[in-house]
Amino acid sequence: MSRQQTYETMNRRGGRRIVQHSGSIQLGWFKHVECTIRDISSGGARLALPYDTVLPEEFKLKSDLFRGTKLCITRWEYGGEIGVEFL
Repeated sequence: MSRQQTYETMNRRGGRRIVQHSGSIQLGWFKHVECTIRDISSGGARLALPYDTVLPEEFKLKSDLFRGTKLCITRWEYGGEIGVEFL
């Protein structure tokens, strides 16, 4: 079993795809924080953020991986990474 298959099997919601893609988190009308999307599924994503970035519980994520923006809620944080659920 490959590392990719093992990772997807461990994910209870399934279907996560490992990527390294840029994204932008909208924090207000004119304030954005750049991030890296590490993996993504239909229900959420894992994001890498600059050190000491403080996010609200809900925010909008924009990326070329999907059309428009996704409304997100933070589900977990560990170091410089967060897990988000798409609403």
